[in-house]
Amino acid sequence: MAVNCEGCAVSSWEICNIIYENNNAAIDIFQDHGVLKREVQCPKCSKPASLVFRKSDNRLIWRCHRTYVAGKKKRKRCNFYSAFNKGSFLNNSKLDEWKILGFVTLWVRRDFKHWHAVERLQINKQTSVDWRSMCSEVTINWFENQPQIGGPNIVVEIDETLITRAKYGVSRIPKQVWLFGGIERISKKRFVIPLIDEQCTPEKRSKDILIPYIIKYIRQGSIIYSDEWRAYSTLYREGFRLATINHSQNFVHPTLSGCGGTLRIT
Repeated sequence: MAVNCEGCAVSSWEICNIIYENNNAAIDIFQDHGVLKREVQCPKCSKPASLVFRKSDNRLIWRCHRTYVAGKKKRKRCNFYSAFNKGSFLNNSKLDEWKILGFVTLWVRRDFKHWHAVERLQINKQTSVDWRSMCSEVTINWFENQPQIGGPNIVVEIDETLITRAKYGVSRIPKQVWLFGGIERISKKRFVIPLIDEQCTPEKRSKDILIPYIIKYIRQGSIIYSDEWRAYSTLYREGFRLATINHSQNFVHPTLSGCGGTLRIT
C-alpha cells in the first residue's frame, strides 16, 4: 500500500523510483518539504551563499568567498562555510540523500521491515536500526513541539479517531491508539496528539485529559467546533467560543457550511 504525502502529486512508491541513486532529485524533494533550505544567507556580508560540491568529502556545502567591509573600512573575505544539511535531521549523516529519503518512505509504511531497507537501499541492518530510531525521535519531537493554531474568530474543528493496527499473519488483539486533534477550517493548520497507555479508555478521554491539550495547542478566542459533547461544554471558561452541532437537525450555519447539522456558537 503506497503512502501519499498531502500536497504531493506522486505516491511514495513513485518517489522511490524517482530518487533511486539520484541525490539531486532527493534534495529537491527535501527542499520542497522544508527539510532542507534552498537559500542560506552569509552572516558576514548578508548575501546569499553559494551551494557547491566539496570534493574532499563528497559533500554539498554552503560557501561564501565574497569580501565585506569590517571596522575601519578594511575589506575582508567572508570565508563562510556551512554544511548543506545543517539544522535538519540529515545533519552529520554519511548516507546519501536518496537513501535517507528512501528510508523515510519505507519507515512510514505500516509493514516496515528492516530487510526491506537493507535490500532496496544497499545499507546494513545496523544502519537501518539507527535510522529507525532517528525517525522515531524526530516524530516524538514534532509531537511535543507542535505550534498553536487558531486565534480570535478562527474556527478550529476538533475530533477524536481510533487507529487500529493489525499484525498480519498473527492471531492476536490488534493494537489500538486514540488520536485527538484539531484543524483550522480555512488554513488547514493542525495539530494531532496520540492518547496512549492509560488515556486510551473512554473513561480517560474526558475533559480532564482533552481540555489541557486544547489550551496548549489552540489559541484563546478561537471558535471551537465539535460534536455536541459534555466534555467541551466548559471551554468558554478558558477563553474559547464553542460551536456545537446537533446532528438531528438539517439546517447548516451559512458561515460554516459542511457541518451537517444545526450550529450553535456560545
